[in-house]
Amino acid sequence: MMIDDSDKQVSGQELQAYLNSLLRANAIYDEAARNEQPTLHFSVKANQAGDLVVTRKTLEADKMVLENNTLKVYGVGYSLRSECSRSEQRCWVLFPNKNTRWMEISYAPKAVKELATGIGLLIKEMQQ
Repeated sequence: MMIDDSDKQVSGQELQAYLNSLLRANAIYDEAARNEQPTLHFSVKANQAGDLVVTRKTLEADKMVLENNTLKVYGVGYSLRSECSRSEQRCWVLFPNKNTRWMEISYAPKAVKELATGIGLLIKEMQQ
């Protein structure tokens, strides 16, 4: 389990902040366009209703397009898997219980494993 320096369990808000920083740090950029903004990145937020809201942000024609997907966490497995494709230069956290591509980051195998573990911990915490 992720712990801070004082050996206390990390709170849901701290975990969300950490996951979102990992998602931002590994966002996808269009290198040809040399944009300062990522062309694709994700963020996560746990809401009071017990849902995990995953926001997919894409840059299309210089406009940021947001798409929210809500996952009801109750009954969902929290041991998440990930996969990477060297040829596509991308990694994905796989959707719980379906193992389909869900959250996408640039090619960073260690970071995507950390994301999958962290999102699983967040889901587990939300289920309690």
